Amino acid sequence: PPSSASPAASGAGTALARVTLHGELDAAEVSLLGLKMKDMRAAVDLTNGRAHVGDLAVSLYGGSITGEASADLAAPGPPFDIKAKLQGVDFDSMAKDFSPDMAGLLFGSLDAGLDLRGTGTTRQDLRQAMEGNATFSLQNGKITSVGLLKNLAKALETAGGKGVGEEQTPFSFLGGSFDIRGGKARTQDLRLESTDLTMKGEGKLDMDLGVDLDLDSRLSPEASAAMVAQRENLRFLEDNKERIRLDLHMGGTLIKPVVTVDPETIRRVLKNAAKERLKEGGLRDLFRKKKDGR
Repeated sequence: PPSSASPAASGAGTALARVTLHGELDAAEVSLLGLKMKDMRAAVDLTNGRAHVGDLAVSLYGGSITGEASADLAAPGPPFDIKAKLQGVDFDSMAKDFSPDMAGLLFGSLDAGLDLRGTGTTRQDLRQAMEGNATFSLQNGKITSVGLLKNLAKALETAGGKGVGEEQTPFSFLGGSFDIRGGKARTQDLRLESTDLTMKGEGKLDMDLGVDLDLDSRLSPEASAAMVAQRENLRFLEDNKERIRLDLHMGGTLIKPVVTVDPETIRRVLKNAAKERLKEGGLRDLFRKKKDGR
């Protein structure tokens, strides 16, 4: 069948296919897809239209990237693949330039591993056509968009509790691994750790910032004890380590998340309350028998 590439693109691809280039790249400043990189060093090879960048080392927003990348510059797209490791990158500073809709939402020092492939040269192309695997961790940061503790407080209020609410959620660790394809990033091991709250999550994130996550959320024993002291019935939400546990669902978007209580939490509360009533009933019968001398 005829090629879908434009004549200009096809001509450029044909020209590149005749170019051979080997060398070292050393650049003080580089801008790519809005990202501002410094002190880039790499080995570059271009043969038959296929470019390979190896031994890549770049300074990026207070941290670094190392790795390798390749692209078939003679083909429409062009198709590419990249393997890279990020260390100590200031996430919010990077987001402001690469994905402005994420700016001001998430802060922390980013470590990440990327094994990705796809086609395209724009952010929108990459969001839809990129696939592969990624791991990430953010250290000592905060979430301002989700306001997890504030949303958790709202959820607890529906159960009669008092809020632990804050406008932000500081954390010591936020991370997980993702399988990326079809414009979605799926995870089964998302984890957040903070002083008052731990969360484990699974579900998916859309590349346009849509969220569909199930969250196993547990308050610290100290925060749980304070809330149970204010409203005794909240003890039915406690697990076997005396931590208030809520199964939550997060929908909406990262910018405007919607957090609701999963029905599993309600079922667990009813089950725990029923167990306590049975236990109390058994004790009453026991004491009644002893009082009657039986």
